[in-house]
Amino acid sequence: MENYKLIGEEIKRIYHQNKEELNINSTMDMLLLEFYMDAEEDVIHEYMATIYDKLSFYVNDYSGLYGLTNVANLCGMLNSEFGTYSTFLEQLINKVEENIMDIVKSNLSNSLDPLKGVFGGARFLTNFYHKNTLSEKLVYIEREIEKILNKKQAFSSLYIEKEFIKDDEKELFPFGYLDMGLAHGLAGQLFFLSSIYKKNKDLKTKKIIQKIISFYEMHQYGNEGVFPSYIYKEKQKIYSGATKEESWCYGFPGIANALYTAAMCIGDDKRCADLLELVTRKIIGKTEFEISESIFCHGYAGLYAIISNLGDISQEKSFCSYKKNLAHMINSSLQKDISKLNFESNQQNKIFSRIDGLLSSVLPIFVDNSKHSAEYYRQIVLLK
Repeated sequence: MENYKLIGEEIKRIYHQNKEELNINSTMDMLLLEFYMDAEEDVIHEYMATIYDKLSFYVNDYSGLYGLTNVANLCGMLNSEFGTYSTFLEQLINKVEENIMDIVKSNLSNSLDPLKGVFGGARFLTNFYHKNTLSEKLVYIEREIEKILNKKQAFSSLYIEKEFIKDDEKELFPFGYLDMGLAHGLAGQLFFLSSIYKKNKDLKTKKIIQKIISFYEMHQYGNEGVFPSYIYKEKQKIYSGATKEESWCYGFPGIANALYTAAMCIGDDKRCADLLELVTRKIIGKTEFEISESIFCHGYAGLYAIISNLGDISQEKSFCSYKKNLAHMINSSLQKDISKLNFESNQQNKIFSRIDGLLSSVLPIFVDNSKHSAEYYRQIVLLK
């Protein structure tokens, strides 16, 4: 049995042996893993029942990472597959919408994080609002976000000021910075704008998307023309070395995938072709990496998932064949993890997180080999 399958089975065993000690976040990600390991339907329903029991609708955490939006994404996924969660999904849609409206009215400028902020929840609402027109609340949310991004100095308003910088970043960014990354920065916001544009076909939304893409192009650097992870506030100096270059979270591939998705959404074929050519030149065929771990966030699994997504969209044969090489790298990296896989309740994230746990290392390969659509997973982890 291949290493990723061994790890998947071992994670399941550890979960069931310790599930009374596990938090709701671990249960959410185990549902995702079991779903893409093609578990029986009743097994999946049992996970959702556990999540429902642990969930409080009075918790004002709407985030797409592990808040109500994440539960709603999972519920929408299961409702699409099994058709048994329409009432629960409607409750979640209403609650996410209420929570986001509260934030938009009170503190929007500090809540723009694609995973944790309003963008994730708003994108969920757009994806699951199955009507040609958007709800009044969602139109309002969109309008308020566009006000920020339409300002003459729009990107200046998205800078992280020095007083809000984490202690371990102060030496790198003494004057603040603009977050250009996918997970928490400007690139991730493109997914919400693209979802909105698919619904409204509004020229204003299209212009904002074009404005963001042009901003990235303006700051490409080096012989390869890659995109920066951060821009200093002082003199807009580029800084890219805070993360591994090939990573999903802040690396070039994650940003390029977001730009490609946005360019495709607005019908910019030339930009799509240019981005594919850039990724091909920079990544495809590469055998030595700055990344060394198997995990999704800043390891081989994230790069694998990006290449898989771009390969499916573009039907580029080189992407599909290179994906097999990355799967081999993941399997090789996992070899050392099999023998030392131990559960500690205070470190359960290291096993069960879909972002930076061992589960995240194997999940993208299971997704590619599952009978279920990869689209659900790709939306949840900011690939679509």
